[in-house]
Amino acid sequence: MTIESLYKELSALGIPFARCEFSRPTPAPCMVYLPLDGGSVCADSENVFGCLSVRLELYLKPDNRRLPGMVENILRKNKLTYQREITWVSERKEILYVYELGNIKEE
Repeated sequence: MTIESLYKELSALGIPFARCEFSRPTPAPCMVYLPLDGGSVCADSENVFGCLSVRLELYLKPDNRRLPGMVENILRKNKLTYQREITWVSERKEILYVYELGNIKEE
């Protein structure tokens, strides 16, 4: 899966979604992603393709319980491995789900 196709699928959830940050304060639910260098995949002493790690942040009001499952279904459907961390953001009074994804193709 490429970063562009991941962006398209997650954008279809219908919530504000941006790369790195929004230009102005955005209320929950909203999502941002940050592409990180994940290195490259090598085989037979050659670089097969470059890959990214992606940090996906999902901000939710405490009463929104469906959206994390929808995001995780998209990740599982596309066979993306992830680690999830859940944090309370007291200044926003929101729950932050952080997904660390690996092996996203650059192209």
